[in-house]
Amino acid sequence: MNSLRTASSNITLIQEVFWEAKSMLHKSSYEDAMGDFLKKVPADFISIAFEGMSMAIADEALKQAVVSFDKWQVFLEQYGRIHGVQIFIGLGWALGQHQINPSSYAHLFDKGLYWRVYDGLGYYEGLFKRRRIQQQIFSSFIDAASAGPYMQGIGRSLWYQTKADLSLLEASIHAFSVKYHADLWRGIGLASAYVGGLKFNTLHELSEMSGDYLTNLSAGAAMAYYSRFKADTFNEANFDWCKIWNNQTIDELVSLMRRIEHQHCQCKVLDYHAWINSMDNLYELIMN
Repeated sequence: MNSLRTASSNITLIQEVFWEAKSMLHKSSYEDAMGDFLKKVPADFISIAFEGMSMAIADEALKQAVVSFDKWQVFLEQYGRIHGVQIFIGLGWALGQHQINPSSYAHLFDKGLYWRVYDGLGYYEGLFKRRRIQQQIFSSFIDAASAGPYMQGIGRSLWYQTKADLSLLEASIHAFSVKYHADLWRGIGLASAYVGGLKFNTLHELSEMSGDYLTNLSAGAAMAYYSRFKADTFNEANFDWCKIWNNQTIDELVSLMRRIEHQHCQCKVLDYHAWINSMDNLYELIMN
């Protein structure tokens, strides 16, 4: 990873990768175009390209008179083992754009990663329905089960909106009811750890700013690092950040995440909410 890249420049880069990848679907031979494009994408952000493509394929499906996710399912089968998290988040983008309740298609999707669709939907609405979200008017189909990952996605959007400006971020968080803060901070941990580019003093300042929600910030960062581990997209800064933010080495974090994942998998289906609760609880012990 280029050490000169900042959080703000990384955010710009991520957005460029996403939108260019999304546009590949409309090229005459999108698979060839995508292959050429991926060669140019920085390795640490390559999963973002699959998020953009996922959004484009799902969006195209939702525009049809008879909706079929067959093409999206093929895409998932090809790339989901490595980039599954981003592919499901991209699906959330598309459903958010069409204002469709993800539960309408829940039977089609992996029950563990399914909740990341709501994360993607929350992220989309946080960016493109900003005024409504700032007024805390959320999509009518968000219920108690989906509120956590949805607000986590909104938390991620705050990091991108503010471009890692901590003063703006703090004001944005306090505009929301305190009942949402734990999930917002988990999303901020996820986004900031994934984006990278922070100086160590800013990293410590963000940790201090999280206050009682440091546990959630750390759990979100762990989710980002574990996603990077699965996609083999670690960069050098991740190793130092993990020690500071998660009080662990990368190897310790991956071992812990695997153990939690195994504990909450039944018949290969991840109980997402129990997994999140376990991470929050464990990081409360680790960080204290």
